[in-house]
Amino acid sequence: MLALIAAILASSEDVRFRAYFPGDDLFALQRPTGIPIGNLTSQLFSNVYLGELDHFVKQQLRWKPYLRYMDDFLLFGADKKELWAVLYRIEVFLAEKLRLRVHPKKRTVSPVSCGIDWVGYKVFPERVRVRRRNIIRFRLRNRKLRALFRQGRIGFPDIGQSVQSFCAYTSHADAARLTRELLEREVF
Repeated sequence: MLALIAAILASSEDVRFRAYFPGDDLFALQRPTGIPIGNLTSQLFSNVYLGELDHFVKQQLRWKPYLRYMDDFLLFGADKKELWAVLYRIEVFLAEKLRLRVHPKKRTVSPVSCGIDWVGYKVFPERVRVRRRNIIRFRLRNRKLRALFRQGRIGFPDIGQSVQSFCAYTSHADAARLTRELLEREVF
């Protein structure tokens, strides 16, 4: 297993870069870092490696409104100063324990009253919504599928795949009524 992991890590030279973290000596700069993006194992590595971050946020910081998907995470709170302080503690933890950094241009503290666009959804502290543009995309795709079906170029299995994909997507949001209404309107 370790040989397989070593082969995966060595498979992509373009992800290699040198990074200095607090406490490093000169030998640390010679160790390559990174994994091939898009590799199926990157999802597994993300969940295993960042599981430590989850425990830190939930158990050490005792921060409950916290979401993470792969290497993206959200923290919810009412006090902007407190959120910046928590983010700083997370950044210190990531650097010291996991040798990771938060991208400075991809971090923000902002009000959630309008929701946060995150991993395909509109996320609020108490609910998750489907993005409006994804609903529009679903309707347009179904219009094309209906035309192809009428022409005899595709069958019901192709339509079923598209509908099942959309239903799986909406199942992760508070969208049961929306899904039902869309499926009732989108008749083939």
